Amino acid sequence: MAATAEETQLLTEHLTYPPLALIDDIINRTNIVLNSCIDALDSGLSSADPSLLGFPALYAAQGRVAPVDPQTGELVYEEARMEVEEGVHKLETLMENAVDKNFDRLELWTLRNVLCLPREGGGVERWVRLGHYENLQIPKTTTLTPESLLALRHTLSETSKLHAALLAEQARNETQIQKLRALLQPRVSKHEPRSSTSPEKGMIGEGEGEGTGRGTAPFAFLTHTPAAQ
Repeated sequence: MAATAEETQLLTEHLTYPPLALIDDIINRTNIVLNSCIDALDSGLSSADPSLLGFPALYAAQGRVAPVDPQTGELVYEEARMEVEEGVHKLETLMENAVDKNFDRLELWTLRNVLCLPREGGGVERWVRLGHYENLQIPKTTTLTPESLLALRHTLSETSKLHAALLAEQARNETQIQKLRALLQPRVSKHEPRSSTSPEKGMIGEGEGEGTGRGTAPFAFLTHTPAAQ
């Protein structure tokens, strides 16, 4: 017996995912493992020596002589690569068919016996109540209309836009406040060591340092001078 729409909806809400999604995930994982095995088998057979795969016996049974590679001096079995590709393809088709057939049975059995509601009595989905519905008070009368719902949605959308605009304005204000504080906070200038013993150069260097310090905070005298205290 197939699950009804109400039963599927109830199970989806309880499990937080559709029941069929679990089966699909299992099948997809199985196919990934199958493809990895087929790729490993193909790589192993392709890199193996054809003499280890029975081609010398095949040539001897057919009365054929394999040509010799003039560069390596080894026997060359021309159809080895084609035989490996064809055999791997047949094996892949056979395995995929077996997986599809058996996992279809698993899907039907699981949906009918595991991921389902009890069949005895029938109509369980109509009276069962999930845990997050406990103590939920449903108003007996409501004044909601399609027009009022549309107005609420519009209000919610505009409120979200206003919230985003206020956050952006707050970020801009914080940046501006930091810039204003930098104008009032004097920066301590570090005097570089003198490269000459001339007092004239030393005085010039100190004057430049002081001028630079004043330039970085031109309004520091409003808060960091004895008169401002």
